[in-house]
Amino acid sequence: MLNTPILTREITNLHREENSTVFAIYPETIIGNPIHAPNVVRWLLNYTSLLGGNHTFENETVLAYSNSLAFDYSSQNSHMPDVLFVPAITSREIEDQLEQPGRTREGLQVLYAQKFRALGGIPDTKFDLYEEVTRFGKDAPDRQKTLKLIREAELFHAYENTTAISEACLLGTPVICHKNRYFSNLLAQDELPFSGISWNPREILKPDAPANLRILKEAEVKSKEDIFSIFSNLKISPNVPRAHQIRLPKRSLITRHSLTRGVKVLFQKGPIVFARFLKNYLDR
Repeated sequence: MLNTPILTREITNLHREENSTVFAIYPETIIGNPIHAPNVVRWLLNYTSLLGGNHTFENETVLAYSNSLAFDYSSQNSHMPDVLFVPAITSREIEDQLEQPGRTREGLQVLYAQKFRALGGIPDTKFDLYEEVTRFGKDAPDRQKTLKLIREAELFHAYENTTAISEACLLGTPVICHKNRYFSNLLAQDELPFSGISWNPREILKPDAPANLRILKEAEVKSKEDIFSIFSNLKISPNVPRAHQIRLPKRSLITRHSLTRGVKVLFQKGPIVFARFLKNYLDR
């Protein structure tokens, strides 16, 4: 699972020839079962419908990325999913970055507010020197530049859940989380209890970067154990042909899935948010 190849027609045909038991793993933002897999695992990587999509998933195996997401889903659906937490960053990547020479740039504030802006929020940018990090679009910095920028900042400001919060804690940069209607707790606060995070703009907490790195390494070990434990005990749908139903969706800008999700976003979030999400989708 940690090194899964891109699904191609050749791999699909191989599954069919070997009569393999196939599971499709979708995040909460994917509508339905677009590749027609006989078994579906729904891995909740964020709060359901926050970014458009369904609130509940019936007749599927539901997993949650973290305890926070599991409890949120159970409060709406009376079902507590198993937790499968896999860190979105690797300790090796952080160690490689820390081996590079680095320095703090005086007065530099770094912001992350991509989904917050898409949902209509306006972050505070009243700083003498600041840079805003984005993940998508032509102006988005590459991975190494993003990590270097976060490491050089005096403060990192987050307006939404993002792995960049963890990256800042691991690189020694204090984090200020700005509470808003979409952001009031950290998704992985139980799984990665890092130091260096404050919800009060007037209270700056210095991260203990070495201790945070140890926490990450322990989470990496546990995640591998959990993957094998959970996936070795998945229930197979009875009386369903294993692989012959699999078919790849056509690769195009407009698909049935993108249209369905667009309609969901439009009716759930309104036309302004829909327009912002459409712009991000076209940029990607």
